[in-house]
Amino acid sequence: MMAQVALRARRPIKRRKYLESDLQRNIFKLLGYYPRIREMATATGAGGKRNLREASRMKSEGLTAGFPDLAIYFPSGIHSGFFCELKRPGGRLTELQREKLEKLCAKGYYVCVCDNVEDFQKHLVQYFGRELSEV
Repeated sequence: MMAQVALRARRPIKRRKYLESDLQRNIFKLLGYYPRIREMATATGAGGKRNLREASRMKSEGLTAGFPDLAIYFPSGIHSGFFCELKRPGGRLTELQREKLEKLCAKGYYVCVCDNVEDFQKHLVQYFGRELSEV
């Protein structure tokens, strides 16, 4: 007696839509291990597409286009704060984002662009000048 095997058509692989969102969640998960840093960290809420009404409301509330995705308001000696723009692997900065990052850098803030958690962690260690467990 021969066993019957059901053959299924393969579903097309869906391209993940929220890679930056996943990255941001994983970064905040990492920051959870460092409560002194985490309590001074925030997401700016600027990413994503919105309908006209919601975009208008958020703009009137002070949302600034091009502002980095993540901010840490914890001075490190040289810098007064840390700003990070998150990108999916292979993602590029818009001209507006580039301008905003340059302005923040000119004001003395630490600025970086990351597409993975390990890179983000390296930038934080560089920002603080010591291991994160020592902060």
